[in-house]
Amino acid sequence: MHQLEYFLVFRAESRAEKLWIPSDSPYIENKKWLDINFPRDTRYHSALFVADDDNILTPEALRQMMELHKKVASIRVGNATYENLCYRYNDHLRRGPRHAMS
Repeated sequence: MHQLEYFLVFRAESRAEKLWIPSDSPYIENKKWLDINFPRDTRYHSALFVADDDNILTPEALRQMMELHKKVASIRVGNATYENLCYRYNDHLRRGPRHAMS
């Protein structure tokens, strides 16, 4: 093969699992499962509530949690709403994982 032909099939690789991890490593299979069940285009967010008196289950704290939930649930962007965009963990459980680990 001519040197120019080698350059034409050249492709840069930046994925660590392709560069540094053996192809028969358990990590590869686990990463495949992770990519299928938790795709990169899914964003996960959390809210952390902390109580001053070590009891987060007070009526006031629960009201604040519900207030935040309602604010987030009311967000609209064009026709997109919280209800039709957000990932539902319970739906995931009912359908089962998209791909079982070996």
